[in-house]
Amino acid sequence: MTEPKPPRDLTADERRLFRRVVTDLADRVHGLPVELIVDYVRLDTRIRKLQAMADTAPEIKVALGAYRQLEAAVTQRRQLANRLFPDESVGKKEAARRAAGTVSDDWADILA
Repeated sequence: MTEPKPPRDLTADERRLFRRVVTDLADRVHGLPVELIVDYVRLDTRIRKLQAMADTAPEIKVALGAYRQLEAAVTQRRQLANRLFPDESVGKKEAARRAAGTVSDDWADILA
């Protein structure tokens, strides 16, 4: 399978991260979700910018606003990571239990 190319509007760092995520997913996922990968990469860049803005903010109001945006961006990235890398989001032990069928679906959500 040929790896998808990163969109042209990504920066060099974003393209590098895009390629790394594609490489990580290539062995595990059939039909790579390119749109999700692009969103994940862009959120990573946004998070770095918001961290820098929050750390260097001259006023507390600006820093608090940046931290709120940062928290929302981290939550979005975590949700995307759970969709892109489902096994890592559950944990290896719980994933093995689910695969073996030793955990019921009712308890699977609690263990995750």
